[in-house]
Amino acid sequence: MMRSISTFFFVTLGFGHSVFAADVFFHMQGGSGNRQAFFANTLVDDRTPVSMLMGSIEIKQINVTVIYENAQQPEWAEMRLQFECISKVDFGKGIPEPAAWTDPVKMRLGEGGTILRRSDLKIESTPAGTWQTASSPVLLKAHKLACNPDEVNAAVRASSTGKTLDSALFNTELRKIGFTEDVTLMNGSAPEFLELAWTRLWAGSKRPDPSGKWAKQATPEEKAAAMAKVAEIQKQLGELTQKTKQAYEPKIQAAESKFDFDKVAAKLRNGREMNRTESQMLMVWQGRLEEEVASIVGRPSMTATGNVHFLSYGKDYDTRAAYDYKGGTYVTNGVYWSCDIQFVTAPDQQGAFRVADVRIRADSNMNLSANDACEGLLHVPGN
Repeated sequence: MMRSISTFFFVTLGFGHSVFAADVFFHMQGGSGNRQAFFANTLVDDRTPVSMLMGSIEIKQINVTVIYENAQQPEWAEMRLQFECISKVDFGKGIPEPAAWTDPVKMRLGEGGTILRRSDLKIESTPAGTWQTASSPVLLKAHKLACNPDEVNAAVRASSTGKTLDSALFNTELRKIGFTEDVTLMNGSAPEFLELAWTRLWAGSKRPDPSGKWAKQATPEEKAAAMAKVAEIQKQLGELTQKTKQAYEPKIQAAESKFDFDKVAAKLRNGREMNRTESQMLMVWQGRLEEEVASIVGRPSMTATGNVHFLSYGKDYDTRAAYDYKGGTYVTNGVYWSCDIQFVTAPDQQGAFRVADVRIRADSNMNLSANDACEGLLHVPGN
């Protein structure tokens, strides 16, 4: 049944929408009178707390809208589903094997969820929930969408050709993360999903109407005026979206890439306390390619551990000498100082190694600061 419904929705919704659809009709369950339709947005948020950075588990949040047929349920629920996901960042410890599709998952309801009450069509906030183990088909599917955002977004882009959405290609791409049932790409919102459910999914079923809103039929003139207004808004929005996309998409992609790498860098540092000089150097070097380090600072001594590179530089000065004083007592005279700087690099999503940490160790018998001991090594980009 899911396949035939998906095909129908592709025909009715796929054309005329933005080429980068961001919503997926991915599940329906329940018998007549108690059916539920599930829609997910492909934009996934990272909710990993600081205490879990550098760990093997990340917390991902996906927005899911449920449309209910049952009169005892709300019209819809918009939920912020949070899942535990295996981290795909490798810092030399290896990435754990992904769980089997049917393995239970850990999830909770996040903050910010709402329902539309059926009785009076008013929005009501819903509380966050506690962590629990789940194995229902719908939550297993939502877990895969949440924990594989790169693969899902790549599938969306690959399936967007011109002004059409290729759901067949999208489903082929989703097979890579374990989906066996077809889903459907679309752009929409909770009110649109609600209308689709009652006019297509559950066409012919009696619609509960305690508020009396659905019984009132709009006149042909009202419908025509509303459609004209919607068409004009869509036209203006389309033009604005295209202009905005051309102007800002490269900047947005660069910002997203930087944000993703900032999280990688934070995991690698793992809350390490830094001195003032390290903080200043990291401020200007984080995210820079390791080739830039070599070009500006000089050829480093390079080592690697797992998927992390260490670019090391050092200098020292030592005039110390030991003297025999009064028959066997040795004293040391002279000046000593040393500086070791290590640029730690890790791969970004494209595999390019970028600076994630700068470690500086300075030593001296003259109480020199790191800035003084490392003079000549503290190069910065552009200088």
